[in-house]
Amino acid sequence: MTKTITNNKFLIKTDCTFLIDNFIEKLKRDHPEYAYTFCDASDIFIDNATTGSIFNDYKKIIVLKDLDADSLDAIGAIVDMDTDDLWVIIQRQTVSRTKSYTNIKGACQLVELKDLNESQCAVWVRQWLTELKLIFPEEIPSYIVSRVGTDISRLYNETKKVAAYYVGSKERVITQLNCLDIFSEDVEAQFFIIVENFFRKRVKEVVEDIKKVDEYSLVKLLHILISQTEKLYKVAIYREQKMSPDDIGSMLSIPKFIVTTKFFSYLSFYNKTKLIMLLDQFNALDIELRFTKYPKELIFESYLLKAMRT
Repeated sequence: MTKTITNNKFLIKTDCTFLIDNFIEKLKRDHPEYAYTFCDASDIFIDNATTGSIFNDYKKIIVLKDLDADSLDAIGAIVDMDTDDLWVIIQRQTVSRTKSYTNIKGACQLVELKDLNESQCAVWVRQWLTELKLIFPEEIPSYIVSRVGTDISRLYNETKKVAAYYVGSKERVITQLNCLDIFSEDVEAQFFIIVENFFRKRVKEVVEDIKKVDEYSLVKLLHILISQTEKLYKVAIYREQKMSPDDIGSMLSIPKFIVTTKFFSYLSFYNKTKLIMLLDQFNALDIELRFTKYPKELIFESYLLKAMRT
């Protein structure tokens, strides 16, 4: 980002607080002469955006916390006005493509802050550990991501724990053993790795990972599988109807890149008919897990192996 402003209005699409904060901090660093105003409601944003600089000769960075359905018309009505201020309008959720939204999108520079992958997250972790003046082997940032997951906001908060861990210590070397003490493993992240491997029919990986799940968490994992299967079935229907990835994502509140890189890929392994069969198998497994007298892990594994042969 440079100080030459080609478009001074930004529409930021993401629900990740960390990515939003990072964008705004860069904007503030690039424009230190601008005053900063954060608005948690559209009426406050509009008051700031439409108030002239009669008594003040400074410019402002004005941020709207969330563009939602209730604020579309009001923001759409002023978005074309001339201003020397910088506007940042944050869209955290899918909104209807009304005339007002089209107007907002046309008047603003669209910035889609997509979820980061493991490699990108590891780059951030490396930077944070370096800022803490820690010494660490090359593999440590990636190892931390593997334990915590790719939720960058959670990664940032978890990494801040390191500072407390090393308070008063002259030893500044972080090892995998330290990581086991500092970073709690993200069970949810592990579940979605299992789901990913399941829908890509990676049998060996699924079997190995299932063995790491305690029996009390199997039902939760099953419900995630059911939810993803139902969502994938809807994707199959919409794709059959020739809907675009953008529209499918809007209908199901899924980022477009997830639709194209994950769900479309899954459909090469499970078509619409097979997905119905999967749901029947998962519902049967749900009942089985509640009433079986046999080890739940073995029951779960046998059903998943059968499902991956579907």
